[in-house]
Amino acid sequence: MLLGVYWYYGFPEGLYHFDFFAYRPGIGGSSGGPAELTATVQAPDPAALLAEVRAVATRYPDGYLDVYAQGPLVRLMLGDWALTDYTFHLAGRGRPAIALHRYGRAQNGRAGEPGRPRGPAQAPRR
Repeated sequence: MLLGVYWYYGFPEGLYHFDFFAYRPGIGGSSGGPAELTATVQAPDPAALLAEVRAVATRYPDGYLDVYAQGPLVRLMLGDWALTDYTFHLAGRGRPAIALHRYGRAQNGRAGEPGRPRGPAQAPRR
């Protein structure tokens, strides 16, 4: 991790990797929007997913996590004007909850499936 570094306009490819979250750069200016990591998940039991996400948010209270739910679709958004490594760490801690409570398999980044791989580099899975 590059502690203290923030990403807003661009993202260093290959530094981070996530199965479910996609990086969206900040638009810029006071009328623009913040940089964010987003994941849209189709969950068979959205209440169970929300409970697990709430537990992660309680354990890591210094990040900004917005959650929108409608029926089985749940959108998780982590973002700020200064997107720090803590945000990527928080997304990594939310990954097990998403993996446990989603429909579908990994294909094409559709709802409930992993998006393009981006986010904190994690040790190779064995």
